[in-house]
Amino acid sequence: MTETDKNKLIKEVLAEEEIRFTAYLDEVASLPLAPSIEKRSFCCNTSRSLYCPECYKLLIPPAECPLDIAEGDSIELPFVMDIILGRKERRNSSSGIQMMVIRQMMTQIDKEIHRDFQSEGKECPWWTETRLFDLNKGDPVPTYPEELNSMSSTFVLFPSNNSVPLSSVANKIKRLVILDIKWTRSGIVQLDPSLSMLPAVHLEYPPKVSQFWRWHNGGDGMLSTMEAIYFAAIEMSAALGWDKERREKIRNIMWIFALQRRAIIHQHMVNSGEQDTLPLPFSMEGKKLQKSFRVRKDGKDSAARQKRNGQSGFYHERKDEETINETSEKVHADRG
Repeated sequence: MTETDKNKLIKEVLAEEEIRFTAYLDEVASLPLAPSIEKRSFCCNTSRSLYCPECYKLLIPPAECPLDIAEGDSIELPFVMDIILGRKERRNSSSGIQMMVIRQMMTQIDKEIHRDFQSEGKECPWWTETRLFDLNKGDPVPTYPEELNSMSSTFVLFPSNNSVPLSSVANKIKRLVILDIKWTRSGIVQLDPSLSMLPAVHLEYPPKVSQFWRWHNGGDGMLSTMEAIYFAAIEMSAALGWDKERREKIRNIMWIFALQRRAIIHQHMVNSGEQDTLPLPFSMEGKKLQKSFRVRKDGKDSAARQKRNGQSGFYHERKDEETINETSEKVHADRG
């Protein structure tokens, strides 16, 4: 197969998977919300829903898991990961934490079915080597001194002027460094200058629309951490020649993402009632609404600063807009 044919195939796979992923989320959203999912649990000194972002414990019954996971079938990924949670990021709003919950689930299943890859002479799977570094908790930024050469097998997923398409180096990647930070503070050097020394890759064919429920100013192709991990795995597996059935099992890593999205839809319906006046937070209209509220809030703060500093300028906001703002924040609140 020529490089042109290979790139065409990868593009087709990614386009098809974007459609399938959206259909999967809609399918999960259409299912009745089980009481076990809606119920909140006490974990790590506070009330949680779905999972605990501190200890990565799944807080819903294993029976709610996808059949492939519940029966001990491995979720195969083409790389292991180091997820770095930035200093100003909160675990409750980090989608990358969901990857650690999946990892812990797979580790627990290994114990329950007495699966030992080393004794079976098999290569250890991704979940045995995937790590999360929380800089807020004082975790050190990982270093890769042995990787800073032309034979590096560790790459950082970060679009930049120096990054290359992930698919073009798929056969070299063993570990992918994932930066779980907001696009507004996405400079690698802000985390640690040493990370900028790693070879960088980007998604060649990212979906234009994110299904995440928070807005950003990054433009098209900017995804949540979990979406980026997922589409990186799809792109790399396609480049490595995985068959369709093998690739489709990767979708199971988005199960918690889909559950949280469904819970947000349910909460939105409860809060909106029959009027249903506010759009869903992950829709284009919902994100525009969130952005408009943030612009108003920032404008008000800016006007206050200008007044304190004796600068000219004004900000006007009607009372009914403030009421809408408060209502929207309740509707769009993350249930983390």
